[in-house]
Amino acid sequence: MYTWILIFLVVAALFFVLKLAYVFCTALVLPFTRGALYVSTSGVRISAFMDAVPMQPGQLLVDIGCGDGRVLRKVRKRYGARALGYELNLLAYL
Repeated sequence: MYTWILIFLVVAALFFVLKLAYVFCTALVLPFTRGALYVSTSGVRISAFMDAVPMQPGQLLVDIGCGDGRVLRKVRKRYGARALGYELNLLAYL
C-alpha cells in the first residue's frame, strides 16, 4: 500500500521538476524570442510547403527558428537536399 503512495509521490515530483525546467527555459529565452513560444509545425503544413517549394538534391535549405527540425528532416528525406537550422529557443530541444 505504501509503495504505491511512494511511487505516486515520485512521479508527481518528477512532473513538478519538468514543469519547473519548462518555466525556467521559457523565462530564459523570452528576451531573445520576444515572447514567441515554440509551437510545432503540422504535417499538413510541411507537406504544403514541400509541394510549393520543390528542391533538387544537394540544394541548401536554411531554416531560421527551426524548432525541432522536423521541416528540415522531411525536406532532406524527400528531396535529398542539405539542411541547416538555427534555433534559440531551448524548449524545442526538450
